Parts: sequence; C-alpha cells; structure tokens
Amino acid sequence: MVGAFTTKKRAFHLLFTAVLCLGISGCNDDDDEVSSESSSEVTTADTRLKIGGIFPLTGVLAEFGKSAEEGAKLAIKDLSEAGFNVEMMSSDSASNPTEGVTAASQLVSEKNAQVILTSSSGVTIPVAEQVTLPNHTLQISFAAGTPFLTTLAADQGQDLLFRTIPSDVAQGIILAKTLYEQGYQKVAVLYVDDAYGQGLSQAFKEHFENWGGQVVATVPHSTEVQTSYLDELNQANEAESLVIISFPEHIIVFAQEALAGNLFKDYHFVMAQQTNTVNEALDVSVFQNTCITSPALVPTDSLAKFNQRYEAEYGEVSKPIAGNAYDAVVSATLAAYAAQTASEEVNSTNIRNHLRGIAGPPGEQIEPQIDELKRAKALLQASKPINYNGSYSNVDFDENGDVLAPVDVVCFKDGEMALQETVMPNHFEVVGQAGLFFDGREELVRSEETPLGNLVADVMLTSANASDNAVAAFINGGSLRNSIAEGEVTYSELLMVLPFGNTLVVLDITGHELVAALDNGFSQADGEATGAFLSIAGMQVEYCQTTPCSNALHEAGVVTSLTIEGEAVDMGKTYRIATHDFLTGGGDNFTMLEEACKRGDYCQDTGKLLVDVLAEEFQNNSPVTREVEGRISTP
Repeated sequence: MVGAFTTKKRAFHLLFTAVLCLGISGCNDDDDEVSSESSSEVTTADTRLKIGGIFPLTGVLAEFGKSAEEGAKLAIKDLSEAGFNVEMMSSDSASNPTEGVTAASQLVSEKNAQVILTSSSGVTIPVAEQVTLPNHTLQISFAAGTPFLTTLAADQGQDLLFRTIPSDVAQGIILAKTLYEQGYQKVAVLYVDDAYGQGLSQAFKEHFENWGGQVVATVPHSTEVQTSYLDELNQANEAESLVIISFPEHIIVFAQEALAGNLFKDYHFVMAQQTNTVNEALDVSVFQNTCITSPALVPTDSLAKFNQRYEAEYGEVSKPIAGNAYDAVVSATLAAYAAQTASEEVNSTNIRNHLRGIAGPPGEQIEPQIDELKRAKALLQASKPINYNGSYSNVDFDENGDVLAPVDVVCFKDGEMALQETVMPNHFEVVGQAGLFFDGREELVRSEETPLGNLVADVMLTSANASDNAVAAFINGGSLRNSIAEGEVTYSELLMVLPFGNTLVVLDITGHELVAALDNGFSQADGEATGAFLSIAGMQVEYCQTTPCSNALHEAGVVTSLTIEGEAVDMGKTYRIATHDFLTGGGDNFTMLEEACKRGDYCQDTGKLLVDVLAEEFQNNSPVTREVEGRISTP
C-alpha cells in the first residue's frame, strides 16, 4: 500500500490538540423575555447554582476528558468550601457532537442546570446552536479554540459565548510563522473535518499565503479514527511540507504510515495543547529539530497555587485543560454571586453582565485558592470589585468573550525538548490595516528602494523628529525579515518584519560621516543583495552600482549625490540622524556610527522598539500605504 504514495522526501508538520469546552445556561438581553422563555431555572439568592458538566470521557478525546472533569470538580469543591452554594452533574459526550447535544438538552431542560460545561470545538458549536442559544443560555468554553466561535452567527446580538482558552487563530499564526521562517514555500494541509480543524486550517492558510507561501491542497479527514490515511497523504505529493491539524489518535496513524513508507524527511509537531501520547507511541529520535507550539503556562503565583492545590487533591501535577475548566467554573460562580449581591436575579443575562467585571481590572486580585475565594466572596458582599486571575492565564474577556494567552514554541534538540520562545498575547492583536502588500522579500529589501523599507524608515524619522528633531533616518535591509499582507495587520506580523528587538537610536554625525555610512550601505550592493543595503527617509541618494566611481563624494566611495531636506549635504555640518542600536554598535561594518557615539557627541538610545514605532503607524494612520519615490537612484 505504501507504494501507492510517492516516496519523495518532504517535511511533515503536525498540529494536534485537545480542544474541550464549557458553557453556562441563561437568558438573552431582554430580561423580561428571558424570564418567561428560558428553560433554565431562574436562581434567587438562596437557590443552589447547578452546573451540568459534559466531558469527553470516552472517544478520541478521552485522554483530556478526565483532567477536564477533575479541574471542574476541584473548582466546585473549593468554591463550596469557600461558602458558595454550587453543585455539578457530569455527563459523557463520547467526543461526539450528537451525544453532546443530547446531554446538554437533558441538563438544561430536565436537570435545570444554569451552567453547562461542554467538550471540543466540534461539540461546543452544535451545543450552542441547538441548545444554549435557542434557550437563551450563556455558554463559556474552557477549551474550544476554533476561530468560528468568535463570530458565530447564532450569537450575533446576544453576547452569550465566552471562553477561557485563546482562539486557535494564534496557533494558525505561529504555525505559519514557523514554516515560513524555515523556508517552506509550498505546503499541503490535512485537517480533521470539524470546527477545530476547519477554523485552524483557514487561519493557517490565510497567514501563510499572506506572507508569500502557497497552500497547494487542503484535505479534510473524518473525525472517526481510521486504520489508514494513505489516500489523504497521497493528495499532498506536490507539497514541500505536509501540515496535519488533528488529534493524537489520528496523528499516530498518519505518522506511523509516513515513517513506514519513508515518505518525509523531517517531522514538525505544532500542538494547541501539549500531550505525551504521540511521543510515547512513536520513535521521537526522528523528530530532531522538530518544534511544537502550545498555549504557554507562564510561571505565576496563580499557576503555582493552582498546581499545588491540584496535586494535593489528585496526587499529580495538573494536565492540559484542567486549569481552563477550573477557571470557567470559578468565573461563572463569581459572576453569579456578583449578581446576587447586587440584588439581581441570577439568570444568564446577569451572569453575562458580571463576567467581565469579576475577571478584569480594576479590582483586588484573586488567585485560585480556597482562602482567596473566601476573600472574593467577602469583597463582593461589600460591593467591592475583584479581578480573578486565572490558574493558567488571565481570563480578561474581550468584547467577543475571548481571552488572550501566550504561546510557547518548544523544539526537540538532541532528544530533549527546549523552550525556543514565548509569544505574548498582545502579539495577536490587530493593530491596523495595510492598504497594500508590502513585499519584504530579501532580494528586494537588500538591493533596492521598496515601499516596506520606506515605511520603516519613515516611522523611525517621524518618531525621532518628534522627540529629538532628527532630520533623516535609515535602516539596513538585513533588519527587515518579512512581508506585510494587505488587510488586517497583527502585532505578530510586525514582529516577523522586525524580529530582533532593535531599538531606535538618535545621534549627531557630520555630513562626512553620513556619506561614509551611505557608502558602506550601498557599496556592498554591487550585484548582490546584502544586509547592509539601506532604506532611507528625509534624504535623496544617488550612487554608483560599480566601482571605481569617478563622481563619488568620497574617494573610493559610491555615493555621488546626497540631499537632506532638499539641500546638498555639507560635509562639515552636523546632522541629527535616526537609526537603530545594531548599526550604532558597528554592525554590518557601520563602524563610523559606533565611533561617533563613542566620542561623546549626542547619541541617545531612546529605548523604543522599532516594532512598537511601526505598530503606532498602523494604529494611528490606517490604512497604511507607501510608494517607491526615487529616494534612492543610480545613474
């Protein structure tokens, strides 16, 4: 059977996850209508809050169901001990949307549950569309990362969908970034055919193609685990790399077939939740230099206290999803109690109205611990604001009911897993709009004037002019590492353009030194792209592409003409210029800048990250555009 698939070696990229979800039942925005139409019980101050938990205790996601249920049960136990009147009833979704919908219907209509905990993205959306939203029920997902949840049509105008785990859009961005930076240009995507796989494959495809890559095929596969996926694998034979977006049990079959047939040269895993299932089933020695992405567990007091509490209860460190389930239950209960203390009925509308208030600033910080929950209860009784810090990450719900969380990139090195970087949550925020495609290909930005180079040089000059009266700016092409796609632009995309953490530096140099710096940048451009090639603002430069250059301003130089603010350069005059710390440190052989700073004249590192200066342009002046203006020319 292996012979039916080409034996050409390709990279093999895997994206797998455990995606579960949680919901809270309730009402719509019209309190009167909710009270009369909702099937959920309206809770008074003396009524016990009932939670119905639907967990994937069997089926393809069973390995995550137990930890999710344990996290939710631990929250119930801690809240009860802290004095909150709450209980939970559990059901098994069998990792199946039909079973999940049936369980949710029973819990809402027969058990009068006000809070519903559901399973994966594939279960969360059917439950929302068929049970919670028609019954005006608030739903909080603790693990459904599908981007579809943010803009689900059935929730438009209701604001009844929340979650305590970040959208998979972040995973799509990081996966696309990882492959693009590794040099892949043509990939295929094999994904599980549910809301999780569909949403994440779309996010990956959009970002990978925006950065100049090509997705040659997107191939869905059934949610049921099959004995073979050779037919699906065969559809990827025109790609340099195969991206698999699926769950562990599917991936084990994919990888075993690929390994047995020697189908791919490299293996790359990118996970939305870390799990050892695949590692234990396969020979990890073949995963040298393989990278994994997953929501980061950044060390915090909240995480330490949650892990301590979880280990005391269950005798082991918390597993994926447990903390997200804990946070969803605690957030819902605190919001319900906030409604009670405000003399409001505890229905879904009022719980929803308090969710953002109990888990975001301002307010006294509350951590996942029994004593802290007791303190939260006392503060709410005294009508004082609280800010519940989630166990895994903050649960500051935005206008879409989403939260942001950092993402780890972990890579295999010599059989060990090592953290490569942590991408912070604000990196995924949209900062503005690009009015055109800013092409950042190396062969362009390192050899000629480009809209991207002009844009970055412009924002550097604008910032330095406002703070230090700088008159010109330049940046080397080696600092520009990616394109900016037309349309919405995220901070993460700008980080891909300026990834090195360089800061804006303003310094005084003579006209003679400025020409020497330009000579250094443009003389290295003789027939090939180099990192020293400069993009400029506030100046116009003409230079020779070959040497010797008889008209050069400096002997053995290449710059034949330089105007600053419309006037020819004065070699003896001092000019205030903006650049960045790499160049003023002598990088790319710009030693004249390093020497200017060392001699004691004005040389100020502003501390402003270039990426932040660029982000401000998108925040303030979208849609952002630039053109090639003839700033740089050759005879």
